[in-house]
Amino acid sequence: FSAQRAAAKFMKKNHRGGAAHGEIYITMTMQRYAGLMLAALLPIAAQASETLSPQEKRMRLREGVAQIEQKNAGAAIQTFQTLLPQYGVIEEYLRYFLAQAYVGDAKYQEALAELEQIRRAFPTSPICDDAQWLAANALMKLQRPADALAEYQALASRATTIAQGDLLYGIGQVAMQAGN
Repeated sequence: FSAQRAAAKFMKKNHRGGAAHGEIYITMTMQRYAGLMLAALLPIAAQASETLSPQEKRMRLREGVAQIEQKNAGAAIQTFQTLLPQYGVIEEYLRYFLAQAYVGDAKYQEALAELEQIRRAFPTSPICDDAQWLAANALMKLQRPADALAEYQALASRATTIAQGDLLYGIGQVAMQAGN
């Protein structure tokens, strides 16, 4: 994606951490997983027998991602809740986007429930690292730094898709919140 390359270039040039960095990371992650989901939908489109047509599903998926990027979390929650029963093949990705929408709407407990379901039902999914990262960030918003630290440390202790700098930044945020 050209948007991904532009965001990566911006991050290299302007990396200081903080909210802007997190927003760029989330946007890049959403674009990457939206592309993977759309690619997964093409082969199964002919087999779909749900109430929405394959074209309608793809359109709604794009709408949901756009709603998250536009910070319209309430609409995104509704979109992904509608899509979730429609797909079995990409359920973990839909749940991840739903969790992102919950975080955007400050519904952290709901986000954590979706993220835990991803980790339990799809432990080998490529989205699991991102789900754990999002869970750690939601735990910080809930003022649960000890739980967030455990998530950040688990990610830092293994090979992961999350950048090491992002993990260290998260661990630093925990230390700052704890007053250390």
